[in-house]
Amino acid sequence: MSVHWYIYEDLRDTAAAACRKVLDLLNVTLTDRDRATLAVSGGSTPKLLLAEMANSGFDWSRTHLFWVDERGVPPTDAQTASLFPGEPLIDDSENLDAAVYVEKFRQWRITLLPGVLLAARNTIMLVSGEDKAEALRTISEEPFNPKKYAVQIVTQSQGNVMWFVDKAAARQIR
Repeated sequence: MSVHWYIYEDLRDTAAAACRKVLDLLNVTLTDRDRATLAVSGGSTPKLLLAEMANSGFDWSRTHLFWVDERGVPPTDAQTASLFPGEPLIDDSENLDAAVYVEKFRQWRITLLPGVLLAARNTIMLVSGEDKAEALRTISEEPFNPKKYAVQIVTQSQGNVMWFVDKAAARQIR
């Protein structure tokens, strides 16, 4: 595993740089493969990243996009609304119980966290804001304890881990 830290002035610069890296990695993957997969977390932090990706002009037809949001929210939630056209994996109109969700995910062979983080060739972490500074310091400097700090699982990955962080979030990192 290799770990790289990239620190930028603010969230806009950080998201733009992360977007460029994601698109570069997808282009490299698609030079010798028919398909690429991209797992993106939900929440408010990736909104600018997703906007940059949606406006990039990239041809998404050969990329499978998955949400890996640990929160139990529907796809219509304001913070998880997709900026990409396409058909959802699970139709909102269905009244699905847990067994149906599990079956849908099995059909796609999706392994959610920590499996996604452990299996990824490349993991890009986008962290922004003063309110994330202490958490970022904790997960980067405290002893490995994934039950307490689940994101530390990336330290066990065999792939490349890239942290794209704005200055406010990076202020406590040594």
